[in-house]
Amino acid sequence: GRTIKIRDKDGAVDYRFMPEPDLPPLRLDKSILGTNNLQEFLDENLPELPDQAVRRLMNKYGISEASALILTSDRSVIKYFEDATSICANQLEQRNHAVDQNTISTAIANWFCNDLLALAKETVTKDEDDNHDNESEGTVFYSVENFNVDALRLGSLVSLVLDQTISTTQAKKLLSVMHHDDRESSPLEIAERNGWRLIADMDTLKLICQKVIHDSTNEKQLEQYKLGGKHVQKMTKYFTGKIMAESGGNAHPELMAKALREVLEEVAPVLM
Repeated sequence: GRTIKIRDKDGAVDYRFMPEPDLPPLRLDKSILGTNNLQEFLDENLPELPDQAVRRLMNKYGISEASALILTSDRSVIKYFEDATSICANQLEQRNHAVDQNTISTAIANWFCNDLLALAKETVTKDEDDNHDNESEGTVFYSVENFNVDALRLGSLVSLVLDQTISTTQAKKLLSVMHHDDRESSPLEIAERNGWRLIADMDTLKLICQKVIHDSTNEKQLEQYKLGGKHVQKMTKYFTGKIMAESGGNAHPELMAKALREVLEEVAPVLM
């Protein structure tokens, strides 16, 4: 019971190989490929593999793996994300508002993966037949074809949030309008039409605070604030709510809190 090698078949002659006489040899040179060699041609023309795209987005833009996995679900989505990120950065630079690259790209990824994707899913779900194939769920929503907000408008929207022209709450309302009702106007145009702009001027915020504090209907609360102690925090929250209502929800939260403290210190010194 032995196995013995009798001969080797290594070359073309062993397999009786010969060129096809009716076919000329194919030489893939630069005139055909447009590159110096076949490897360069493949590198330039083969699409980026999903795993490569995930690693590249995470390393280049500093986004989370979860976001990168969603963004790489479709090649068109990758381009959408990168275009929106570039647009947002350019608009912030034009307005002389410095924001680092990772903050911009993370914000774009979050708005896309959480808010825009939810709107697209909602729209697609409504349009589907009751007998749709459930196996298609989870992928159909990730196509740019399902988005009524292009990269230009998403990038512009996020830039308004990052430079605090509008609040996150206002931006969510604005995105819904862009997706459902207005597919042409810029985010800034829609915001101005609806009065969705943060009030960040300290003088204006102080005037609003003074109006609320001196309102006769709030006289009792002001007296309670003057008592100090536990009343300070409680009445500060009360005045904060009133001021936000007076401003139509447009007061910049942090700056409004600062303006309120300053006004209260002037008109109602707390008893120690």
